[in-house]
Amino acid sequence: MKMKSFMTALMALAIGLTLFSCNKEKEKGGAEPSVSLSVSPTELVFDAVGAADQTVNVTCDTYWKAYLDADWLEVDMEDGYLNQTITVSILEDNLSAEPLEATLTIVAGRLEKVVTITQAAGAPYVTLEETPELGFKFECEADTTSFVVNSNVAWTATSDAEWLNILDDDNKGKASYNGEGNMEVGYVLAPNTTDAERTGVITVTLSNGDNAFFAVVQKEYTDKVTVTPEEFSAPAAGSEFEVAVASNTNWTVEIPAAADWCEVDKAAGTGVDTLTFTLAANESGVLRTVKVKVKASETVSATITISQGRIMPAAVKKDSLALIAIYNASEGATWTEQSRWDLSKPFYEWKFVTTDPVTGRVTGLDLTEKNLVKTEWELPSAIGDLTALKVLKINSQKLQGTIPPVVYTLSSLEQLHLTGNELTGEIPSSIGNLTELEQLYLTGNKFSGDIFSRIGNLTKLTHLYLTNNNFSGQIPSSISNFTQLKNLYVDKNANFGGTIPAAIGQLTELAHINISQTGIGGAVPSELTNCTKLVGFYAFSSALTSIDIAWNTFTHLQIFMAYGCPGLTGTLPACLGSVTTDASSFSIQLYNCNFTGNVPDNWANLTTKCTQVFINGNKLSGELPKGFYEHPNYAAKWRAAERILPQQEGFGLTEPVPNND
Repeated sequence: MKMKSFMTALMALAIGLTLFSCNKEKEKGGAEPSVSLSVSPTELVFDAVGAADQTVNVTCDTYWKAYLDADWLEVDMEDGYLNQTITVSILEDNLSAEPLEATLTIVAGRLEKVVTITQAAGAPYVTLEETPELGFKFECEADTTSFVVNSNVAWTATSDAEWLNILDDDNKGKASYNGEGNMEVGYVLAPNTTDAERTGVITVTLSNGDNAFFAVVQKEYTDKVTVTPEEFSAPAAGSEFEVAVASNTNWTVEIPAAADWCEVDKAAGTGVDTLTFTLAANESGVLRTVKVKVKASETVSATITISQGRIMPAAVKKDSLALIAIYNASEGATWTEQSRWDLSKPFYEWKFVTTDPVTGRVTGLDLTEKNLVKTEWELPSAIGDLTALKVLKINSQKLQGTIPPVVYTLSSLEQLHLTGNELTGEIPSSIGNLTELEQLYLTGNKFSGDIFSRIGNLTKLTHLYLTNNNFSGQIPSSISNFTQLKNLYVDKNANFGGTIPAAIGQLTELAHINISQTGIGGAVPSELTNCTKLVGFYAFSSALTSIDIAWNTFTHLQIFMAYGCPGLTGTLPACLGSVTTDASSFSIQLYNCNFTGNVPDNWANLTTKCTQVFINGNKLSGELPKGFYEHPNYAAKWRAAERILPQQEGFGLTEPVPNND
């Protein structure tokens, strides 16, 4: 930059001195000073491709300027002073088939010198754009498309196949076409009616013999058929619509016989045609769908999927209004965003709702999502309009008040789950109307009264959960009516009393019985051994006084729990040592009772699946049986120091003294 500024200043000074000198000469009446200018060489010739820079030497005794008349080259200086060298550079390769010419003119005063510059013509070339290595593969139908020729000379495109023609300027197919330079070339394929794939090649040839090749592959003939549109959604009131069929062969239309509400104007056709479908009004109460096939052959077909909305029957409409009433009562607008119901959409799309696919009626309502309902609410009487309801689950959703009487009119109900709410009152005898009920879950509420006197008709019960309420009364002998019962949970109801009736032995499907934290006492009836599928027995903090039955008859037993029962006296049941179970683990929990004596010798035979033994806090004493002490699980899993050895004050178990011999 400093050098350029210096040169500019120097040139200005020189011009000034020259003018000053000339003026002095004129004042003296002398002639203008002479100027000398020469350039070398006076002709530059560049290669077409990859041309190297060349120079022009300027010899001059004054200031001069350079003028270039082409934009495909450049010089490194446009003016100078005295003797200089100009570098001439080619900006790009010459791909044209013609040479390029330009002049560089050097002017000093009234003198000028011309340098002729020529860039040689480019060699003839041809390329084809987007030509895949293996060519294009077309379907068997006729097709028309194009490719692009890039060249700098005239060329001829020629096809080697009768079925592959090149389009001329009038869009007529020909075997050859003459073009020049860069052009888009169209070509057309005739349909392939043979059973063999075929290949054609378009060759683009230059005058010098150079070639470029474009390969076209066409698949063998196969039956083809397409339909537009492939899917149609029809209004419930009925409609008429058209479907376009395109095929290369004959075709037939097949509508399933069950879809008698869907008709078409023609059963067969050929090539391209239009089908007109007519749909009857949908008064079935449910959405319906049919898949219509347009078949070109047994293996080739296109499918039209037709779905139709429904005209809502009165009962379905009542279901909808009942759901909205429940939604509003529970302030559904405050539910989590992903769970809220969009009341503008059909209710069968709402979360937590199940409908019958034939009748459209609501068969299930399952509100069990955690933290769904934010405020306390009562179940509206509109619930009674869901007369097809089979499953009603409203668990841990701040439900309070009493169960609306209309719930007991839902005669189709199979599952009633209302756990973890704040419901109160007694269960009325009208619950006996729910004769289809299989599951009754009332756990974790504030119900009261003698429920067993009201549910005697519910002979299909398999799950009865009354845990953690204020129910009273006792388990009646009529429990034998519940022959399908698997789970009986009455725990955490302090007002329950009486004993376990002998009729319990008739519940041969029973898997779990829980009377913990109740006033139920007395002896476990020996008839319980008839319940050979028993998995769990739970009676902690109850009033039981005897558990002396043949527990080893229960081959599925996983847990035996009767701790914290002061009425349990006598010795530990020896038969527990003979329990053989197919369960993965087995637990004995008999701590904080009043058992006396020692651990039965038979407990040495406890299955290795017995991972827990709790017998601490009793009145046991003496040295543990050696076989029990040497049980594989004694040290590893039973934690004897906490769960076996400690007993009530004045009592205690000890471990055998090792025999040093």
